[in-house]
Amino acid sequence: AAGLRSELPCQTYSANSRSCEELNGSGSFNTTCVISSSSSLDGDLCVYGDGSVEIRPHVKIICPFRGCYITVNVSGSVRIGEHVEVIAGSVSLYAANVSLDHHSTINTTALAGEPPPQTSGTPHSLEGAGGGHGGRGASCKVSNDTNWGGDVYAWSTLDWPWSYGSMGGSMSAGQFGGYGGGRVMLRTSGFLNVDGQVLAEGGVGSLKGGGGSGGSIIIHAFKL
Repeated sequence: AAGLRSELPCQTYSANSRSCEELNGSGSFNTTCVISSSSSLDGDLCVYGDGSVEIRPHVKIICPFRGCYITVNVSGSVRIGEHVEVIAGSVSLYAANVSLDHHSTINTTALAGEPPPQTSGTPHSLEGAGGGHGGRGASCKVSNDTNWGGDVYAWSTLDWPWSYGSMGGSMSAGQFGGYGGGRVMLRTSGFLNVDGQVLAEGGVGSLKGGGGSGGSIIIHAFKL
């Protein structure tokens, strides 16, 4: 619980960053907020209330900045409709019941934020190596040299895996490979139904750089 509290930025009504109407919805977060058209956010989103949230089919809620978070913390239910896309660096959903309908997507791929203070998060040397996570990323050189990939992100939180992935290495100075994956937390006191995709993949590499490492997905549910 202590780990959860430290990672939950949306715990009071005063933390709400937008109203239901500002998210192109009708109703309120203390009753039912029905979001029926798409939003492109310019910063973090906090939704807190005693009600429920429903995102109608084909709606997109996107915060396209690395490390941006979308947090929904409601007492009722969260329903993500068919073909809905929720895209950000961190996505956290806390409710009594959460459902992801067919072909819906929570996607944090290649949207990792800043690394933890104990690490640089960046690879060493110009060897194009892969990203790191619980340990350093592998070298792509067949030798005993210390030309490793992405720095360790998760070593301090392996018992509560809530860390971004790290960047991949590069073969060109001043550049890196794919960015690391983001973070997803799905926490329910009742039912979690997933008929869609939940993604925290690392970004792809290239001819000049290795791929980033995946991020973290945490699921707590009474019934999945």
